[in-house]
Amino acid sequence: MASTAARTASAIGAATSGFAKSLSERLSDTRERARDKVEELRERREAAAGQRTAGMRSATDEDLASGDAYDETHAYALDAPDGGSARPRAASDYDELEPPIPLLPPSAAEPLTKDESRLAIGIIVGFLAVALALGLWGLSRLPSSLPGLTSDPGTTMSTPDPETGASGEDEGEDDGAEAPGDDSAGPPAAAGQPLTFTQALDYDPLGGGDERPDELPLILDGDESTAWGSEGYRNTAFSNLKAGVGVILDLGSESSISAVNLVLPLDSKGEIYVSSDESLWANRPALPDDLSPAGTFDGEGSVTVDLADGTSGRYVVVWFTEISSDGQWFRARLAEASATS
Repeated sequence: MASTAARTASAIGAATSGFAKSLSERLSDTRERARDKVEELRERREAAAGQRTAGMRSATDEDLASGDAYDETHAYALDAPDGGSARPRAASDYDELEPPIPLLPPSAAEPLTKDESRLAIGIIVGFLAVALALGLWGLSRLPSSLPGLTSDPGTTMSTPDPETGASGEDEGEDDGAEAPGDDSAGPPAAAGQPLTFTQALDYDPLGGGDERPDELPLILDGDESTAWGSEGYRNTAFSNLKAGVGVILDLGSESSISAVNLVLPLDSKGEIYVSSDESLWANRPALPDDLSPAGTFDGEGSVTVDLADGTSGRYVVVWFTEISSDGQWFRARLAEASATS
């Protein structure tokens, strides 16, 4: 982008210099032609005036020599063909000159002063500078890459979080989520070994905001007396606004999972989904239609959800589809979560 802008600025600067030089040469040539034309007209006028003066002087001398009284009509060179009456000639009969060049007053023949030349060139350069600035501004507004394309094979473009700022709750609230860790973990745990979730993220792809992200650390604190809770709803079906809410739990690396252990403070129903798609964590989109639940849960207290054989992945979605009353509101609540390889 910077090199393109530099080349564009250099090309426009060269074009500006050439245009200013060409314009200056044209103005100088125009002034020379106008000056020559005016000088030619002046010479022709002077020659015609000299002819009129010579004619009048000749006629006067002849009249005086013949003794006739001076008749000022002789000043117009009397001529009366076939004996007709004489008429005075107008000055235009002697001086049939071309009219001045239209739209070019005599002052056009005068060369521009140094200040006028600087002003003209300054105006032109000013317009070109504005055009250059607008061009550079337009280049700076271009995206670094086109949608759907990547700058390097194998890299993908991240999509902005569609849920950010969508609700009426306070913006800038820390949801406790961190960037996914390195997938290059050691060998997978042996079957039947405990797996620990390292991070938790609230998940509300069908709603318009966060689900109390400040309470997410309570799921991983090892204390069953503390729990994360969703926003409050008016009935078990999430006020009939959406099909469910949940949390996404990160194992830190892809692992084989045989079971998920949940501690549910309230009677709840839901589904467990497992995936290794990092966009699920990064963008929190709705679950794809072709992703089937690896298990389901229904109950309260400590609940173990056995997953389908061969289930593996990095991210575990605890998806609540039915919730219970928590005082005057209905909420999804989760106190602790762990997994077994």
